[in-house]
Amino acid sequence: MTDHTLFVTAARSLEPQLADELAALGATAVKPGRGGVYCTATLAVLYRVCLRSRLASRVLLPLAAFDAADDTALYTGCRSVDWAALLAPGATLAVDFSSSRSTLTHTRFGAQRVKDAVVDVLRDARGERPDVDRDQPDCRINAYLLDNRAQLALDLGGGALHRRPWLAEGGRPAVPANLAAALLQKSGWPDTAQHELVCLWSCDGTVAIEAAEMAAGLAPNRSRAHWGFLGWQDHDPSVWDDALAAGDTPTPEALPRVVAVEPDRRLHAVARAAIRAAGVTVELDNTDPVTRLRTRPLTHSTLVVATPVNAQCSDSTWPALGDGLKHAAAIGPDATADAEERAHRAGVLVPNLDCGKQLGLRARKRNQFRVDQDDWTLLQLPLDPDHVVDRVAAAARRQAAAREAALARGADALVNRIRKNQRTVGKWAAREQIACYRLYDADLPEYALAIDLFGEHAHIQEYAAPSSVDAARAAQRLEDAVAVLPEALGIPAERCVVKRRQRQRGDAQYQKHDDTEAFIRVTEGGARFAVNLHDYLDTGLFLDHRTTRRIVADLARGKRLLNLFGYTGSVTVQAALAGAAASLTVDMSQTYLDWAGRNFSLNQLDGRAHRLERADVLSWLATHTEHYDVVFLDPPTFSNSKRMSQSFDVQRDHVPLMRNALARLAPGGTLVFSTNHRRFKLDEAAFDDCDIDNISARTLPRDFARNPRIHTVWTLSRAA
Repeated sequence: MTDHTLFVTAARSLEPQLADELAALGATAVKPGRGGVYCTATLAVLYRVCLRSRLASRVLLPLAAFDAADDTALYTGCRSVDWAALLAPGATLAVDFSSSRSTLTHTRFGAQRVKDAVVDVLRDARGERPDVDRDQPDCRINAYLLDNRAQLALDLGGGALHRRPWLAEGGRPAVPANLAAALLQKSGWPDTAQHELVCLWSCDGTVAIEAAEMAAGLAPNRSRAHWGFLGWQDHDPSVWDDALAAGDTPTPEALPRVVAVEPDRRLHAVARAAIRAAGVTVELDNTDPVTRLRTRPLTHSTLVVATPVNAQCSDSTWPALGDGLKHAAAIGPDATADAEERAHRAGVLVPNLDCGKQLGLRARKRNQFRVDQDDWTLLQLPLDPDHVVDRVAAAARRQAAAREAALARGADALVNRIRKNQRTVGKWAAREQIACYRLYDADLPEYALAIDLFGEHAHIQEYAAPSSVDAARAAQRLEDAVAVLPEALGIPAERCVVKRRQRQRGDAQYQKHDDTEAFIRVTEGGARFAVNLHDYLDTGLFLDHRTTRRIVADLARGKRLLNLFGYTGSVTVQAALAGAAASLTVDMSQTYLDWAGRNFSLNQLDGRAHRLERADVLSWLATHTEHYDVVFLDPPTFSNSKRMSQSFDVQRDHVPLMRNALARLAPGGTLVFSTNHRRFKLDEAAFDDCDIDNISARTLPRDFARNPRIHTVWTLSRAA
């Protein structure tokens, strides 16, 4: 029987694993390459690969390679192939064309030129032109152009094999089926000793379905509707019938249990349909994955596979997952002494090794995978006492080593500046009884950080480095700063929150960045505030407005206050505690209004006198008719929120906004206008009927003296 030289493609990083699989299926001369594996196969083995390979993307029969700097060269090169010897008479065809780093980039035009050449050759040889069927052709031709060199092949599988027959039309799994199979194989599935698989964050069920098929010995493409070799001259229907008749691997007498755990209800419906289409048995569970581990001990020899690529994972997810795995496997600190020993294992996909270290489990092996253009690492974790790591001790060792390395690279300069600032700004804050203040604001250019202290917590923000600064060097300096700051500040690392600060677009600064709901309570000027250092870019308390809040509070004593774009209501709280008779705080975000309500409750404010209202301030001002003695207006620099009727730019739109706010002033009232726009220019001519006073210098606290442009504040009142 004739041997055929094939190139079987695979996702990046799967090539060695695919080579082993192809050899097991009977291929010879197996050699991994870039993006796939070269091998030799008889027709029977070729059919077996198409039916049974779980890792292959495409099974290609290389035909020709030639230079193709333009479409004419592409056409000429394709015409040199004897298509009549390859394609059976009457066979329909389709062309897949892709290009990289080449002159010809238009995929449809490239596919058209290849098709023209094939059709012209066949018409010359047979006197008839073949039909094109883009959906289910008898022969699929693959043309790939790299650096102006073309490679032609027949796609014998008829398209992407990793798009399993049970996958919903148009569906795009979070973890492709061939990658899911690779993860399961590396995690040790299936194993004759394994009685159960629990897939956490199973998304659309792909990983669980692959696991159930692998355990049952089912060929992944057993129900594929169409193949790309049906119109190939070397196709032998009798050999193909034998391959089909060979069927699946004999099913074990007792199949292991497979459970798919996914908290998203929408994905549950997708998974249920896919499981039904695949014809396998998979249990669905929509509880939180970590909660399941805490409440459902592993009772069999179980493999737990966690693939959280589609989940909103925060920094707290990984320690919680590690603790859950230890609890479920009865190897954690709360394990019972008579817990039965079982061969539990876990395969956990993590975005980086720092997340993996938070699990508190030592990996037996690590494997790199590419998921949706991102690099992830599969940690193979034996769930036994010998692989449990004291997370606190390990973290302390890593922190000490990182600190020493950072000091050796020059981070002692940052430590010295922090200690100097503690002797100046820190003593001033203590003397003024200020618990929340800025200790450091990019004092050293090479450490472009803003460090704010909130009582016994530190909020560390990195300013995005300009394009002229090497990104790797900037990342190393941030890493060094994080290593030395806990000891320099005298604050444990777990209470130092680090964020990357960069220019925000639209309302991105108001979007949630984490999901910890971790509020702490701080005090300022006799008021108590709930601050969240984790979940948002901003914390809920603008420290540079400390003096501004006091000024507004003094103005509002015994009067009515309107707080527009009220954020978390901190200005209102200070004013209410100073004796404001009534207030109304308006903001478009329900999240921030709820936060303001939390602050009101902390300070026992009367909800009847001090009201909250959700509204688009721009639209609200145009229709509101009440009057107030003091209006505080601190709008965003820019917003294009979908909840607003139109976009807002403070420089462009400040005049009509301020005019509408002035209209809400009672006789003798004062408008306090503030902006953080560094280049803002007030159109004073538009307010020639007002007394205008730029009070910015008076509102700048000492801890922000290095940055006098952090905000600008004016008061406006009607001229007598």
